Amino acid sequence: MSTRDDSAVTILAQQGDYDGLQVQAPDGTRVPVPVVPGALQVFSGTLLARWTAGRLRPGGHRVVAGGTVTRRSTAVFVYPSLEVVVEPFGPFAADPGLEPVLVWDHVKDRVADYLAAYGRPGQVAAWREGRPYVAELAENSAGR
Repeated sequence: MSTRDDSAVTILAQQGDYDGLQVQAPDGTRVPVPVVPGALQVFSGTLLARWTAGRLRPGGHRVVAGGTVTRRSTAVFVYPSLEVVVEPFGPFAADPGLEPVLVWDHVKDRVADYLAAYGRPGQVAAWREGRPYVAELAENSAGR
């Protein structure tokens, strides 16, 4: 199964000893993304697909386990403000293929699902109350 990020753009940095990230080619095959020190991978997400009326498709990808081999990745998911309405623009505006969507409506269910599975109690409470949440640093954190 491939994942398509619901962001506008995802930027990913990889480190490690194996090519655990795979992208899905148009024919459905999986292609390993090599770990290149200092390189960034950029994936278009479903919001960018809406802005371009599907001309830029979201990049399908997955991560495969490497057993005992080390792999790390850091991702940044880029979203417009939650109040933005995303719809085809510029040369794509004439294409009636996708309905406009408020970014908040696009992401709220996925955030709720994520917090239900992985969230700390204080994090879940803050989400429900619409307030920010900042976790305490762990005792063994480099920031202490």
